[in-house]
Amino acid sequence: MGRIKYVFAALLLLAGCSVPAPTTREAVQYAQQYYDAVKAGDLDKAVRFLGGEKPAEAWRADLQDTLRQHGALQEYKLVRADMNTIYSGTLYVVEARVHYAKGIVNEVMTLREPVNGGELQIVSVRGENDVK
Repeated sequence: MGRIKYVFAALLLLAGCSVPAPTTREAVQYAQQYYDAVKAGDLDKAVRFLGGEKPAEAWRADLQDTLRQHGALQEYKLVRADMNTIYSGTLYVVEARVHYAKGIVNEVMTLREPVNGGELQIVSVRGENDVK
């Protein structure tokens, strides 16, 4: 019985020494930095926040298409953030109400932090025009 206590204590210590995953707050800050870069017109900086399987050139083209279609980003408000742990890492979903020059778009952004400790990255940004 005494050995079990020591094994359990060792496991708790090991768990406490692991590198913590980003919190929802960190994911929100990451999303804010991305939107701030887009608002400032700094596409090079904005693209550095984007990752996943899509190459940087494709992200840049998508971002340029969005800005052509909706105009310059005027302001944004992050309205919700959720976290979900999956087998391959941690996903964060951040919803934003984005005011572009030509209208308002409700965007949903997915961020991913791989289980192996890779960097937090935005892996998806989807928008839907506001009907109001």
